[in-house]
Amino acid sequence: MRAQWGRNIAHRGASGYAPENTLLAFSRALELGADGLELDVQLSADNRLLVLHDATLERTTDGRGPVRRLPWSRLRWLDAGYRFSPDGGRSFPFRARGLRIPLLEEVLEAFPEVPITIEIKPQDPEAVYALVRLLRGRRDRARIVVASFHTDQLIRFRELLPDVATSAGVREVFRLRTRLGRPPWPFRLVQIPPAYPGRWPLVRLDRPDWIAWLSAQGLVVHYWTVDDPEQMRRLLQRGAEGIITGYPDRFPRDLGRQV
Repeated sequence: MRAQWGRNIAHRGASGYAPENTLLAFSRALELGADGLELDVQLSADNRLLVLHDATLERTTDGRGPVRRLPWSRLRWLDAGYRFSPDGGRSFPFRARGLRIPLLEEVLEAFPEVPITIEIKPQDPEAVYALVRLLRGRRDRARIVVASFHTDQLIRFRELLPDVATSAGVREVFRLRTRLGRPPWPFRLVQIPPAYPGRWPLVRLDRPDWIAWLSAQGLVVHYWTVDDPEQMRRLLQRGAEGIITGYPDRFPRDLGRQV
């Protein structure tokens, strides 16, 4: 089933409605119709995998400084809802509500049957080793996708745990885009934005012929981060198999099933 990794995939949970990468955001996403979750991991000073996007704490918590410099015993008490504001900073309804930065294993245990995309944020190889240690003993690895902007991290992960699905890294996406290489591919998914910005004009990645070519290669195509429902519909109609969004309630319900 090509939809085993989700079709309506919540970006850091329902991050449009609740503090990102928290258990509340993930629960809320499933209530709103998501059938998959996407999250980010960072490393603490004692090599615990935290579900957190940034390498520093200021944007989403009441903490300060690099995540990597603090042990879990200190990070666990930070307020992960401190900065979220639904109205541009006029109110902060999730402050002092007990929202914490979760550990990756907490999320996996809290949502045992939900497809989860895990994005490795650090370039530190220890992030890969920690993830391999965590996943190696689990029997539910078929629901996991491992992603990263750092292609070297993905290569390292595949060597250590080849039975877990990964998406293509940035370098690998551009090799695909220029038709370099041929199957079998070392990745099973291509998770991409509709376009990549750069020094040159936008590199479009949402053309129907491109999506069809990827599908013909046996690759599953997901698009991020798409919050406009009409854009979601266009991408799905062109052949995309998943949408990663902060607003899972906007996903077109009539296009939500595919086998």
